[in-house]
Amino acid sequence: MPGLTNRHRHRAPRGRPSGFVIAGAVVAVLATAAAVTGAKVALGDSRCTRNAQVRIAADGPMLTMIRTLVPPLAVHPDGQGGCVQVVITQRAPAELAAEIGRRSGTGLGSDLPDVWVPDSSAWLAVARGSTAGAGRLTRVSASVAVTPVVAAMPRPAAVAAGWPGGQPDWRVGAGLQPPGLADPSDSTATLAALLAAGGNGDPTQAVNSLAQAVTVPRLGGGSPADVVGTSGVGTIATTEADVVIHNRAHPGDPVAAVYDRSLAATMDFPFVRVASGRTDTAPAWAVNDVERAMRGSTAVAAAQRNGLRAPSGGALPLSVAGVGALPVGLVRVARPSDGAVLQTLQAWDTLGRRSRALLVMDVSGSMAAPLPGSTSPRINLAKQAMAAAIASSPPDADLGLWSFTSSPTNGPDYRRLVDVGPLFSQTGAVTRRQAMLTATNSLQPARGGGTGLYDTTLAAFEAISKGYVFGRLNAVVLLTDGKDEDLSGISLNTLLNRLRLEFDGVKPVRVITIAYGESADASILIRISDVTGARSYRAVTPAEVAALFREALATT
Repeated sequence: MPGLTNRHRHRAPRGRPSGFVIAGAVVAVLATAAAVTGAKVALGDSRCTRNAQVRIAADGPMLTMIRTLVPPLAVHPDGQGGCVQVVITQRAPAELAAEIGRRSGTGLGSDLPDVWVPDSSAWLAVARGSTAGAGRLTRVSASVAVTPVVAAMPRPAAVAAGWPGGQPDWRVGAGLQPPGLADPSDSTATLAALLAAGGNGDPTQAVNSLAQAVTVPRLGGGSPADVVGTSGVGTIATTEADVVIHNRAHPGDPVAAVYDRSLAATMDFPFVRVASGRTDTAPAWAVNDVERAMRGSTAVAAAQRNGLRAPSGGALPLSVAGVGALPVGLVRVARPSDGAVLQTLQAWDTLGRRSRALLVMDVSGSMAAPLPGSTSPRINLAKQAMAAAIASSPPDADLGLWSFTSSPTNGPDYRRLVDVGPLFSQTGAVTRRQAMLTATNSLQPARGGGTGLYDTTLAAFEAISKGYVFGRLNAVVLLTDGKDEDLSGISLNTLLNRLRLEFDGVKPVRVITIAYGESADASILIRISDVTGARSYRAVTPAEVAALFREALATT
């Protein structure tokens, strides 16, 4: 399977085209320097009896490769007087695939190119996901370059794990840092890793297994290799080209390409002709000339300079591979079906998303009573459910823990037990995950303590709002078995009005509530959740506790 979206060293403002012009007889022009001597002319020159413009979209190292094929803004008439201008636009493959696949009648967000060179044929599944999209892909030709999917690992850690003689399992991570996967829309290597994990089985199960074991770093315009060893990422799925480019730019911080067979996949960079729908769509002869240019010997050299292998898949020259890549043969695998690609992307959208949640547990005196059908105190069942959810959450989930009961003094009704942060991070001498499990296990009902619900809910909502993180689902998950009993606290109307006033649609914080047991006032909890557009759950029997708590936490 083919992708890499290496944006860090090639990034131009998205959507802004750059241009160069090549000859109609491209192969001859590029192959022989003498052929272009003195041939640089303006488009429309009298020697150009036919002129054409070809728009091409690409990203990452392929984008750089295309830009370096011929001198910028050079026009060379071919033997038949044909002159071709190529206008290049940087488009992420996930973005353009969705645009091509947009259904008829919904309008396109931007002009489509005449030629698209995505890093992977997998994105064609998204592009042809609609009848309109399938019709816009008029022809898909073979690869113009390839690069294998690898795992990037800090070179010292890789050597300690047996590299280069052995290839460590990337899913183990490095040291105390877990493995990582970027979002598939930022790195197609993630999609390749997920598809490889799924094999011929259920994509959803494979995605869920990996999603819960990895961190999902934000690339911030960089590449996967740039974040490995930081942000809690011990290894990360990427491509050989990404490793080469990273090491060239950061010689003091080299990473190693780990050729783990569980990642066996190849980015194949197909040459795709697109029915752009523009009035100035490129003629076939001009597109043919561009394709010939991208398959010539000069193009192969340009690809290798950018860390890409020739379409044949031969190993990179040592002068290019540097300290990170190895002369490893390409592993060819069956191309995944469109259905597998779409199922995998859909599963990631649900299971791969990351939350930032504050868990708030009621420890009022009534939590010592059992639920119907059980002899265990209800707090014990709640603790078990919460601990299971914490233990199964991904390492980069941002979680924190409070408890609450009405205060017999003038202090707050709630106790801040563990501040919100990534579970893999350290808090004191232990990880936050361990700190939360220890704090959860220590929760005990307060004898005579009432339920300080309203003050606690508002304080928790404001705490999560204050540290809002974009790109994550920010929420409070509150479990209570009663109703507000703090006569000195705010009223329900005051709470609801404050939530309405402070709720920000641009930075939404959800208050997810769990009515625990028959005594909980579910109607009030529903009203609280409704204000923030969240769900409210009810758990009455022991069997419902764990399932509903997991669902509530997953909703964040």
